[in-house]
Amino acid sequence: MKKSLCVENLFAYYDKNLVLKDVSLIIEQGELVCITGANGCGKSTLLSVMAHLTDDSLHIKNSIGPVIKSDDNSEIVVSSLKRKEIAQRIAFMSQNEFSTWNFSVQDIVLTGRYPYTKNGFYTDADYQKADEMISLLEISELASKNIHEISGGEFQKVRIARALTQATDFILLDEPTSGLDFIYEGKTLSFLRDLAHEKGLGIAVVIHNLNLALQYADKICLMPKNKKNYFGIPSEVVTKENLFDSYNENLTVYNHPLLNCMQIESML
Repeated sequence: MKKSLCVENLFAYYDKNLVLKDVSLIIEQGELVCITGANGCGKSTLLSVMAHLTDDSLHIKNSIGPVIKSDDNSEIVVSSLKRKEIAQRIAFMSQNEFSTWNFSVQDIVLTGRYPYTKNGFYTDADYQKADEMISLLEISELASKNIHEISGGEFQKVRIARALTQATDFILLDEPTSGLDFIYEGKTLSFLRDLAHEKGLGIAVVIHNLNLALQYADKICLMPKNKKNYFGIPSEVVTKENLFDSYNENLTVYNHPLLNCMQIESML
């Protein structure tokens, strides 16, 4: 049964400051959605709302928040679930993470299984799942290393492996390519797209590199600041008019002959 994680006509405020205006977004299983836009437009806030991981200072209006919808027309309001129940359905990777834990890479990845533990104890199957994801992310040589001994880019891979270890229907990643070299940026987006298509996962990523998003995304969520967002397939969303509305710059949209996809170029 196919599911989707949705918000409709969402307004969100920090105190009286509007941060999300009339935002609608659908993350379907089997698709990679890239959320992009200028700095300060609310991308990270939107992702946190989708995972129901906002603090008390954020107030949502005109919406019940994120909903998980199924093909049989059943719906689950995410806020009605307990924290562990949400974590069994939605994996979330924040933009920044600073750990003081003296843990190994394997230990960190294993924590992705915590929502399934009883009394905090991991099973052999949990360890096996963590090791599978460590291998999938090609970080097996780091497994026994302390997380303070690895690079920032390597830590990003560890965090992605942990999110996958949660074995959820939906994975939300805030800037997963941050800190990665340009080769692995593309490999990461390609990997996530293939994972969405082959495993039937709904994956959403916040990303600043719109050209990279256009190479791999099934859907684009383009967010102007304090305005209604644009959401849909790239050819419908990424237009010169929508880009100007989002970035306040005249940008050229063209089809790249080698990449066989749309790309953006500044006219400055």
